[in-house]
Amino acid sequence: RVPVGIGSTLLDAQPGIVKVTQVSGPSTPFTTSGTTVTFTPPGDAHGRIVFDVTGTDVADRARTDRHVTARFTLVVYGVPGKPSAPRPGPKVQSKAETLSWTAPAANGSPITGYQVRDNTGRITRCPATSCRLTGLTNGVWYTFGVQALNKAGAGEWSEPSRRIRPDQPPPAPSGLRVSNPQDHSVTLSWNPVKFEGTDVKTYHILVDGRTLRASGSATSHVIKGLDNNTIYSIALAAENQLAIGPSSRIQGQSAGRPLGLNAPTFAAATATGAATALRVSWNLPDKNGPADLTFSVVRDGSKTICSNTAATSCTDDRVTYDGASHSYVVTARNGAGKTSTARASWQAIGTPERPGAPRATATGNDRTIRVQGTAPDSRGRSSTLRILANGSAVASVAVAARGQAIDRNVTVPADGRAYTFTLQVCNEERCGPVSSGASATAYGPIQNFSLSRNSASGTSVSFDVRVNPNGKARQVRVDGSNLATTDARDGTWSRTVTRDLGGYDRSHTFTVTIEGQTRTITLTSPDPPDPKVTLIWG
Repeated sequence: RVPVGIGSTLLDAQPGIVKVTQVSGPSTPFTTSGTTVTFTPPGDAHGRIVFDVTGTDVADRARTDRHVTARFTLVVYGVPGKPSAPRPGPKVQSKAETLSWTAPAANGSPITGYQVRDNTGRITRCPATSCRLTGLTNGVWYTFGVQALNKAGAGEWSEPSRRIRPDQPPPAPSGLRVSNPQDHSVTLSWNPVKFEGTDVKTYHILVDGRTLRASGSATSHVIKGLDNNTIYSIALAAENQLAIGPSSRIQGQSAGRPLGLNAPTFAAATATGAATALRVSWNLPDKNGPADLTFSVVRDGSKTICSNTAATSCTDDRVTYDGASHSYVVTARNGAGKTSTARASWQAIGTPERPGAPRATATGNDRTIRVQGTAPDSRGRSSTLRILANGSAVASVAVAARGQAIDRNVTVPADGRAYTFTLQVCNEERCGPVSSGASATAYGPIQNFSLSRNSASGTSVSFDVRVNPNGKARQVRVDGSNLATTDARDGTWSRTVTRDLGGYDRSHTFTVTIEGQTRTITLTSPDPPDPKVTLIWG
């Protein structure tokens, strides 16, 4: 109720209200009592209500000359109306939400602000019809109501907003690592994503146009189906209830063992001498993984010939020619540390040394020569000494591979013929150079030593000496005196011996000696001729 009174400054005035007329505004009841009019706006009235109030200061209310009309304006206000339900913003925010709503009727008094209440009971003051609320908890569902405020107080709460849940997308995962490269697969690892949004529910792995998924609790994933010779760009992003976050990238490559490594081949620098440098070569295999293909070579399981080389050959600086079989293992290693091996054996067989000149002497036995010398190192595992006579082998002797003295009788085709003897050493692969020579002629005991009567004439007799010298010149003595020296043939040598016995019908036994062998023959000179008588008639 709003009472309005009138009065007069005259000493004898008799003021009073003549009439009250409502000019505008909601219909408002009023009552008058003496000099007071009381307005009682209805409960739902608000705004401006205008009345004309006519009063007088005399008792005669009919005297219009004493009437005065005053206009009264009542401003009536109530609490604001009910706002529209708050509308969440188009973007989900972290720990915050921006709401907007439509202002309600002010109901006579300007709206001075708003109160927003969430479903937890927390109230936030907002100055306008758009308000950003902070301090929310990510991952919690919220609804909001709003009420308007003016001088009259707080209006009715709005209908609740639709549900919203503050959140933020996961950040790009950190600590990406590619490890354990296997044949056509790698392991991708990462650090757990830490942030204030809802929990990660899925990790998305993008590789080679494929999207793989891992659970939100995972920190690693095996990526399969890769080409070992391709470097892949791998992207990883985390997804929570809100969205898929930004991705992190890393490169990775699977790896198997290098493929197609063939057995090594060998090339000796020289076949002569006690040792050689040996070149070990191999092919370039498919790396089947990361680049930087390197090789190492190990001999006999212990000696490293080369390591970490990108070349396809290396040299074993010294391999002794001793016939040993050496195993060479080539290991190919790709950038992931995966290895393949290939092996082959090489037997260290060189060219045998050249022997020194032998000594060759006749033994006195038919067609037999004694050969003495030394077989040098064969540069192999086995050794055979060949004894050559005039370039043709007459004997082969197994000797120690590292060298051995020899003393051997050999048989030649014929006695009495000079032969040049040389030595040659052979191993299991090749023969070495021939030594310088030594000459010898074989001979045996004399053969077919005989004496035979030849003829007799006058006081002289003759006989034939026949003998096979069997390869050596022999001295022939008759009755102790030197007759002749045979040649060194291997065949019959003969000589006719004539001696004068000094008379007719004389006998003499001749003794012929050759090489300690003696033969005798007794010859008698002829009888004297018959006497002749010559008659001369004269």
